[in-house]
Order: sequence, then C-alpha cells, then structure tokens
Amino acid sequence: MASVRGPIRGRALAGVVLLIMTSGCYQADPLRRQRLERGCVLILTGVECYAAQHAGLARGLREGGEARAIQIEEWGYKPFGTLPNLLSYQLNRQRAAGLAARLVKYRASYPEGEVTIIGFSGGGAMALFTAEALPADFQLDRIILLGAAVSPTYPLEGALARCKRGIVNFYSPYDWFMDGWATKTFGTMDRVKTDAAGRIGFRGADGEMLKRDGLTQIKWRPAWRRLGHLGFHAGWRSRAWAREVLAAYVNAPVERIAQE
Repeated sequence: MASVRGPIRGRALAGVVLLIMTSGCYQADPLRRQRLERGCVLILTGVECYAAQHAGLARGLREGGEARAIQIEEWGYKPFGTLPNLLSYQLNRQRAAGLAARLVKYRASYPEGEVTIIGFSGGGAMALFTAEALPADFQLDRIILLGAAVSPTYPLEGALARCKRGIVNFYSPYDWFMDGWATKTFGTMDRVKTDAAGRIGFRGADGEMLKRDGLTQIKWRPAWRRLGHLGFHAGWRSRAWAREVLAAYVNAPVERIAQE
C-alpha cells in the first residue's frame, strides 16, 4: 500500500499547487511538476487584463530557454476594465496582497522554486505592490518591469528588499501615448498624473535618473526594431523581443546586468 499512497499523495499535492497557481491565470503551456519545482515566472498583464495579448511574450521566454513554469495573471476586471483597473488604487493593493498570499502557498510546496515577476504596464505597478505585500522573509529572484505605468518617483525600497537580484526597469521615451499622454491625463497606477517610469525611467527628487543598488534601468534601443519592438507600448510584448532580449535578462547574473 505504501507504494500506492506515495504517488497518490504526490498527485494530490501537485493538484493543490496547480489550483493555487492557476486561479485567475492563463497558461502559456501546460503546468508540469518538473517546471514548478524549478520555479515560476509570473507575468502580470496591463490594465486591460487580457492574458492572450501577452501569449507572445510568454512563448518568447520559453523559446529563449526559460525552463520554469510561466503563467500570465489577469489580475483585474474584464471586459472594459481599463479605467476601473487603473483608478482602483486600494482595490489593487488588496489584489496584490492576494497574489502575494498565493506565492507564499506556492513556496510552501516548492521551497526551492525561484519566483520572478514580470509586470507589463499596469502590471508593473502590480508587481511592485505584490512584492511589498510579501512577508519579510520571502525573497523573489527578480522583478522585471516593462513599460511600467507607475510614477517615476515611486519608492522602490520595499520591493527591492524582497528581491535577491534586484529590479530591472525597461523604459522607452517613444512610449508617448500610454506611458505619456494617458498617464498624464488619467494618472499612473499609484495615482499621479505624470509621465510614467515606463517612459522616462525612475527618477530621484532632483529629476535625475535614479541610481540605486539593485535597480537597473534599460532604455529602448533602435536595434530592437528588427525584433518587432518599435519603441511603443505594445512592443514590450513582442515574441521575438522576448526571445532574443528579455529571456537573457530574466536569469542574467547581477554583474552582467550592472554593466548595462
């Protein structure tokens, strides 16, 4: 009987973890125990909260060599959730606390699993909110922000304290509409009417580019045009860009990123 109970218990545990991790998620490919044991890459969508829009990003990461489980989280209202999700600051904090609780449950089942959060647009702010809601002893591997719709002076200390290998912020000055006009008109996820950090990078009180241990800021490059990223907001979801550029940063050593 012992030889039977072991596999049954193993399947039951895998089922519980799958339920925890897939609640509200879109799977880029099937969740497998072997991938969950390696870790999890959690992609947080923009405020529209349509995971299918980010499928190319997830597939590009897989094609670029990412071996962990990859999940896309639809964290807010849909359909027609763009403005409600953007404007609901306190609710978003609660949503982030819920995401943090799910990550804690995942880590309890897979103690060695490394967790990376990738946040696109409004999901960039949600990535920071989620990190801040984690227990003090929970360490993410890294947070990567793509066109983050958060104010450029947003305090990063809390999120950085939860990251073993820091935060990477990708930004583009050419993102004039979503991280420019839209955030200046309707506000960022932290409710500031300004150009977002996804357009101008994180800045200090003096307006200069923020330099802080653990924070790397990477400006859009013209060479990325050939990968389908023209510098605009949607370019961060390009499958080819994710495969050829982003995948390398997800697991890159801190020393290599520091040279950027």
